[in-house]
Amino acid sequence: MRKVGAPKGGRVHWLLWHLPRDFRACYELYYNYDKHNYVFARHDGRKLFDVFIIEHSSKHWWRGMYSCPKLQIYEHFGYKTTKIIAEIMYELYRKVQEISGL
Repeated sequence: MRKVGAPKGGRVHWLLWHLPRDFRACYELYYNYDKHNYVFARHDGRKLFDVFIIEHSSKHWWRGMYSCPKLQIYEHFGYKTTKIIAEIMYELYRKVQEISGL
């Protein structure tokens, strides 16, 4: 019988499972494996274009921050599931894609 949750002895990065492939392909990913904190950075040439910082701030809460200095877009958000966090991230990504044409 299969149980809900991460496999025994291992960790699963649930947030990454919920992010679409086109999003993951655009960003460099840095993460803290033990705390499940993530940084997604995208560059325009050699300059940083935008960044998502996601923190697993407690057992039941995720916090996120987004910054795109070039377009002056700054957002912060939080939710209890990684699925909703991924949806918010993807929505911001698509919005900036439309504005910037990247």
